[in-house]
Amino acid sequence: MSPDVGQTVETGIAALDKATGAKHVLSRTYFQWDTLVKNGALSADVTQAIAAGRTPVISVKSAENGGTVVKWGTIANGSRDADITKMADALKATNKPILFTFMHEPEDQLKDGWGTAAEYRGAWQRIVTKFRDAGATNVSFALILTGYAYDTGSADQYYPGDSYIDWIGTDPYAWNSCGGNSKTFPTFTTIMQKTVDFANAHDKPVLVAEYGVHASTSADKTKKAAWFVDARAAAKKLPAIKALIYFNHDNHGGSDCMWSFSKDAAITSAYAAMATDPYFAKNPLTEKDSSSTTMVPAPTGVTTTAGDASIAVAWKAVTGAKTYSIKYAKGSDAASYSTGITSTTAMFSGLTNGAAYTISVRAILADGTKSDFSTAVTATPTKPQVFGAPTGVKATAGNKAITVSWGAVTGAKSYSIQYQKGTSAPVWVTGVTTRSQSITGLTNGASYSISVRAIATDGTKSAYSATVTASPKA
Repeated sequence: MSPDVGQTVETGIAALDKATGAKHVLSRTYFQWDTLVKNGALSADVTQAIAAGRTPVISVKSAENGGTVVKWGTIANGSRDADITKMADALKATNKPILFTFMHEPEDQLKDGWGTAAEYRGAWQRIVTKFRDAGATNVSFALILTGYAYDTGSADQYYPGDSYIDWIGTDPYAWNSCGGNSKTFPTFTTIMQKTVDFANAHDKPVLVAEYGVHASTSADKTKKAAWFVDARAAAKKLPAIKALIYFNHDNHGGSDCMWSFSKDAAITSAYAAMATDPYFAKNPLTEKDSSSTTMVPAPTGVTTTAGDASIAVAWKAVTGAKTYSIKYAKGSDAASYSTGITSTTAMFSGLTNGAAYTISVRAILADGTKSDFSTAVTATPTKPQVFGAPTGVKATAGNKAITVSWGAVTGAKSYSIQYQKGTSAPVWVTGVTTRSQSITGLTNGASYSISVRAIATDGTKSAYSATVTASPKA
């Protein structure tokens, strides 16, 4: 919402609380690059929201208060690190959950030359990295695009990556002819489905960061009230949506666009019924959502098999699951995600040998309902030891016995000897830790073929050596 003249953001939201009987737990505020922190102090809009028990949803634009554009490339290349650290330190000091977004709705600025899509992604990555370097672990990150970006499939070009973004955000509007648009009351599901699909593909919750419904005539106002009734039911069928913020301010997008509801009793009542519904009343950043995840059990029987720069993962199927998502992290690094998995196995390659990875799996139903992640397991990829077969193998015949010896193999923990009388089945002597071994109980006069292999600590085996022959004799 936008506060009236003389109001702060907080007094405006408090008035909305009173008018609707709802406790609005999120407070979205908008800042220029240099206005979130001024003269070392965090904006009062943020501190007042926190004091009122709300979680700030902060949007920072890449332009200074005087209008100077902060090019995305300069953020990505580190030239603006001091500014980022200043913001990170101020938000960290609140010791409260914060939801942060950089340059919401960047689509127009991309056209206007503020930077390329790659530079936008790089700017996001730099900002998140510097926040983490500052220890601002109380801050989560939301990518916020227009609903149009998700609807047209162009959201991918702005997406910094799963390890940088915690929330998928969108600003969808039911324009209903205002601002030169022709659609008539598109449903909540219509304006949200593609965003939800994108979020599910990345295993992220959805933040409806701004949404609005235009109505100017009496007939449209009646439809607007009904729209909220439908939205209340529809949102519950899209469980990826965890937070909604209504844009309660007129004239945005066109002087004829009437988004506010607080001047119409029927619309206010319909909105209030949605806002006070316990399903929507929880703060998604401070309260565990039990509305959907407890209905789906987490996968069990998760196992891993480490290989060379790789880990294979397997788990037991979950009844009703359409897909699975795997969360994995190297050491203390930020987690990455693999989503849309339709089997109960997965293979990860390109990993770091010698580094421990933590891995867990969650199940996702067809409607987007997600289980909790499974109990985490760990695995460490290891480069196999590569070594040659033993050389210098000698076989010395004795009475019903043959003594075998060979040269040392670097890295070998033990050796295995294979011997075979004529065309009989081979026999093995394993776990040999010296470089010679006497084989007894043999048949004098029979010819025996003998070869030796080395075995490393990790179980890697060399090829067998060249075969030698010997015949025991009395």
